[in-house]
Amino acid sequence: MVDFASARYMTERMKINPAAAHHPDYMREKTGIGEFYAFAIWPVAQFPDISGYVQAVPAISRFRSKLVSPSSRLGLTAQPDIVNDILSFYKEELAGETVTCAHLLRAVRHKENGLEVVHDFIDEAVGLSQEIDALLSGDVKGMWECWKTGFITWHLCDSRYKLTELSLFEGKDHASKAVE
Repeated sequence: MVDFASARYMTERMKINPAAAHHPDYMREKTGIGEFYAFAIWPVAQFPDISGYVQAVPAISRFRSKLVSPSSRLGLTAQPDIVNDILSFYKEELAGETVTCAHLLRAVRHKENGLEVVHDFIDEAVGLSQEIDALLSGDVKGMWECWKTGFITWHLCDSRYKLTELSLFEGKDHASKAVE
């Protein structure tokens, strides 16, 4: 709880120094609950032996970590993960949000704009997914693939992300195209 409170204070009140190369990852770690989400993919009743997936948990935690930024009515908006960072970028840019992971990393990575950071996120997400796929097998891997597909599809179809405005799926319903 202290980590969360400290990170929230820093996120809300501090301007990132471009020399603080590790600060965005630190913020993710301190405000994150990625491990909880990773373990929650496999219900204990179905998967009592964690040895089939425990080595994938660090990569899944990164794929599904949290960074908290100010802006909602409660003072916080959750940016849940690297995939969400990719799929939230459009709506955040429309809203003029500047305290996002893409903007924090833009400053320390000396990028021209947040979109360049999103390209880095895409490369990282693909690499993480490949690492996770290589670590898992059988029903454990099937559960991961089901979760990953549902997680991404939810983001693509939820109106909050405004991705339908981009006409990504012309001529098909969004859910069927997202799963293809």
